[in-house]
Amino acid sequence: MEDPDVNTSAAYVYRVDPAAGTVVATINLAVTAGKASRTSVAGVYDYYFTGYGLLVPVEAEHLTVTDQGGNPLSFEVDRTYEADGFVLVELAFRRNIFNGQTANVVVSYSLGDAKPRSDSLARVNAAYAGFEAWTSPDLETATVTIVTPLGFEQVAAGFGSMDVTTQGEELHFVAPDVDPEFYWEVLSLARESELVAQDLEVDGNAIRLKAWPGDQDWSDHVSTTVAQHLPDLIDTIGLEWPVPGRLTIIESFTPYLTGYGGWYDSSTETIEIGDELDQHLVF
Repeated sequence: MEDPDVNTSAAYVYRVDPAAGTVVATINLAVTAGKASRTSVAGVYDYYFTGYGLLVPVEAEHLTVTDQGGNPLSFEVDRTYEADGFVLVELAFRRNIFNGQTANVVVSYSLGDAKPRSDSLARVNAAYAGFEAWTSPDLETATVTIVTPLGFEQVAAGFGSMDVTTQGEELHFVAPDVDPEFYWEVLSLARESELVAQDLEVDGNAIRLKAWPGDQDWSDHVSTTVAQHLPDLIDTIGLEWPVPGRLTIIESFTPYLTGYGGWYDSSTETIEIGDELDQHLVF
């Protein structure tokens, strides 16, 4: 946790892994001791630091702590703050650091099970990556980079802009102007070419579903709900079908990340709804 006698900086890298269905976070942490020796009549007092406490999300799994050479360091997890959404990783340096010395530590974890309808606050697959990226609030300086395979692009404008560069077969999304005291960002990245499309015609109305690859349960649920009950919904409302062209329904976790079940964009005739199999939400 925050200590006025140390200087801290960290480079966060969130790597999207569609094949594994998760996001792996790597934190390159530098801690520099900043408390000078003190001389008194009793002698010289040298101050040193044995470790550091770093906050990580409560859903962090497969947690590892190493030095820059990949050698494991000992650590303990304090769950005192679990109800607030994070835990404290109390890590030990390989050797004590004195005034002006720096300990470099690498902390790594994954964001748990990011598959459809899991309890995780993340969803990752070949077509979509949605999760929360943040930095520990006790840092003095921090950078954040999100790495994805080629083809992903940031969606849901308004959640913060990022600088994008191509590096080999990867895209690097770099967040400018990171607040070192606390950075929190809802990341929604899509690769629409990987969505699985299904076309329906209900009472002469064209509808296209776009689902995440491998989530046949969502496709079956939404297509059945629309085909069987949309005519009844139209009759109950008593108005003409308002879509002149084709209505698109896309599976997306983005609304959930911002507290919504879904939304409708009238400019593109597109509905985005989450991965829950909720008939009322579809209606």
